[in-house]
Amino acid sequence: MALIVSSETRAALQALGAWTDDRVDNGAFAKLLAQRLEAQHVAGNLDDIAAVEVTIGQLVSGLIGHSDETLIDYVKPLLGTGARGRVQTALSNGYLLCGKRARLTIDIEGEHKAMTVSTRFLSGDHDVLDRYVLEPRQRRADSLVNSTIALKELVVARQPDMAPRCESFLEQLTITWSKQLQAGAA
Repeated sequence: MALIVSSETRAALQALGAWTDDRVDNGAFAKLLAQRLEAQHVAGNLDDIAAVEVTIGQLVSGLIGHSDETLIDYVKPLLGTGARGRVQTALSNGYLLCGKRARLTIDIEGEHKAMTVSTRFLSGDHDVLDRYVLEPRQRRADSLVNSTIALKELVVARQPDMAPRCESFLEQLTITWSKQLQAGAA
């Protein structure tokens, strides 16, 4: 757990009802983040995203009234876009929490530097959800499959006697994933 040392931040969290027993109340803060997103950061279509996306720092600062890097780092996991993310589960209006990387150019001492930041926004639009919720999950699944196959091939290359075990491992993994996907589809 992050140590929130700023008395200003603790006071702001307490005023919001998100500071309990000398720590951040994750459930309460997730609900506040969800409410802020629902009120101000909803993309109705792909063209709306640039206008409504917000960095995690901007979102947190908007709630507590100032920037606190320790709190921002602490709440990042609450803003996970997966099905079990705290903010995702706190949403109540049919929207889904989406995330993307935004490229920014900033001026530092007269020099332009490009950087990317993580942003969040909500949407219920099917095209937006395809691109920013489903497609990233598909890419991660593809990557996991490819790295698992590569690992199996590496094990067999270095330990040829393990080939039958590796084949059995992949077969079992295929069965497990298929069962889990079928159960989730039911």
